[in-house]
Amino acid sequence: MSEPERLQLRIPVDGAALAGDVLLPPGGLPAPALVSLYPYHKDDVIGSLFEGPRRRFVDAGFASVLVDMRGHGASSGAPGVSFDLAGIEGADAAATVEWVAEQGWCDGGVGAWGVSYGGMTALAAAVRRPPHLRAIASVYAAGDPARDLIAPGGSPMAFGRYLWAAHMLAMDLCPPSSPDPEGAWMDVWQERLARLRSSPGYAFDWQGHEPSAEWWARRALDLGRIEVPTMVVGGWYDFFVEGTVRAFAEVAGERTMVIGPWLHVLPDLAEHEPWDWVGELVTFFTRHLAGGAAGRAAVTPQPPSSALVFVRSKGWRRYPQWPPSEISWQHWHLGPKRRLAPHPVTSAEEPVFELTEVTGRSSGLFDPLGTGFGYPEDQHLDDVDSLCFESEPLMSDVEIAGRARLGLPFLGHLGSELRLCVKLSAVDVSGRAELLSSGWLDVPVAEDSSCVVIETTPAAAVVAAGRRLRLALSCADFPRFWPSPPGAGFVIGVGGDHAAVLCLPCAPAGGDETEVSETAPVRPPAGVSAELGWTREATARWRRSLEQPLGRRRSELELFSHLEPPSGSSLRFAERFGAEVGEHDPSTARVDGEVTIVLEHATGWRAEVDVGASFTEHRAEARGRVLVNGEVVFEETWANPPVAGR
Repeated sequence: MSEPERLQLRIPVDGAALAGDVLLPPGGLPAPALVSLYPYHKDDVIGSLFEGPRRRFVDAGFASVLVDMRGHGASSGAPGVSFDLAGIEGADAAATVEWVAEQGWCDGGVGAWGVSYGGMTALAAAVRRPPHLRAIASVYAAGDPARDLIAPGGSPMAFGRYLWAAHMLAMDLCPPSSPDPEGAWMDVWQERLARLRSSPGYAFDWQGHEPSAEWWARRALDLGRIEVPTMVVGGWYDFFVEGTVRAFAEVAGERTMVIGPWLHVLPDLAEHEPWDWVGELVTFFTRHLAGGAAGRAAVTPQPPSSALVFVRSKGWRRYPQWPPSEISWQHWHLGPKRRLAPHPVTSAEEPVFELTEVTGRSSGLFDPLGTGFGYPEDQHLDDVDSLCFESEPLMSDVEIAGRARLGLPFLGHLGSELRLCVKLSAVDVSGRAELLSSGWLDVPVAEDSSCVVIETTPAAAVVAAGRRLRLALSCADFPRFWPSPPGAGFVIGVGGDHAAVLCLPCAPAGGDETEVSETAPVRPPAGVSAELGWTREATARWRRSLEQPLGRRRSELELFSHLEPPSGSSLRFAERFGAEVGEHDPSTARVDGEVTIVLEHATGWRAEVDVGASFTEHRAEARGRVLVNGEVVFEETWANPPVAGR
């Protein structure tokens, strides 16, 4: 790769100046530009991860602009609250697009792209329709924070969400790692510390309570407003998969979707079916941005939608839309003796389920830090403590394509609050249960003596003949979600007059006539993607333990990394995040984290950031300390008790 010219710029937006790192192609200026905004430090953490992809963009003739979001990294201003996509974050993203388009090194054509939070800001920019935005690519992201991350189905998420909050608090306390000649980095940091003394803000200050649905609705995106060509990329084991599929369905312009068997890990670094996502983005943006206005006018029209999907046990398939157009619905009826039958059951039963052991240990994790841990395991350990309904061995293959829907005649609560979890699995002849999809629903007491409907996350999988379908109902899915309180349980009706039905969206037995078999692109050669970053060392460990005789389960994720960015600074991260609960006492569920960052600054001084955080469902506590050359310059504690919804 050629060595690109690198610029450090300040981007004026309303009430702040955003710090931008620009890589310019060696020749051919002005050029189209690709913009990405994150809260994760362009000068170290996120800059390291995307140095390789950005250089590939530059080699393809694009200017690459990586921007620190308001109030993070080297950018000034107060960031407000996290995930304010339809508010200040979307406004800043759109303003950045227009500012970049006006620079002499840009030809006026701009694309927005990003992974995770950066994917959300790309969507947020497109919703505002800035005139110079030509196309966007959003990877592992979604547009409705409450529905896709905070509380899917009204059930509040636990481990992944609070792990991220502790990590972000430490990142915000850390000084910018790249000094500028004018010394603005120190002013930005001192301004941020002053703000954090009164409130940890952003990722923390709303975590001790659940804001109202209206509060979150003001921050969600109307994806139907997106008219530019859009590529969305998702993973079946990533928690944003539902949001990915929904974005593909709602975007108004030309749209492309790719979903693989991935966690929240860059697709080219994935353990299974690695895919050259950067090369695909280069092709996508070249089609829509390269060659200036004349070149874009000559672009060959594309289908209005195209989906490349990995179907479990079948491989990669391409469809003009997904779910496929020729879906049929199979109806599986819940019946007595815990049977799942393909026809209505005449005999009736009213099974009672009470939460006696906290389930969820086998569900997998949402790890927003992308360590590669989190694939679901054999569901047997959870299923034995759940209310399960199981089919006879299937007589023929069943291909699931979409979101399953469960309708339950709900006859009553055993406690005052219920978080209902449903899991759909395929069970082989050895008894191993492979998780296909999950769903969650907070069931209000007012739902007694009515029918509740719960939808699962999307799935694309062939369940082979001879396997059994298993539906598991429980009141907990911890550590992914906060469990129902003690005493939770439910009474449902099955069989007879009770129409308890699982509806499966199924592709035709012979395959959708529009689908095309594909061989997915392979991982690019080493040295052309994330391997070109500034990380010198990184290790991660995931472990689980059971403490007897207390019966306390604990899960821990430990991370260590060492970065040496081009600024001459050096950063070392040591992080530990845990989740624990008593086997028989959901009220003991908690999440905690400890993060240490040691920054050997290019200016010659040493900063050490130390953060500790502890969370229960209704309380958030944290402490933060910053030392410079061994002297404490910041020390604060914060607590957020229950607060009524805003």
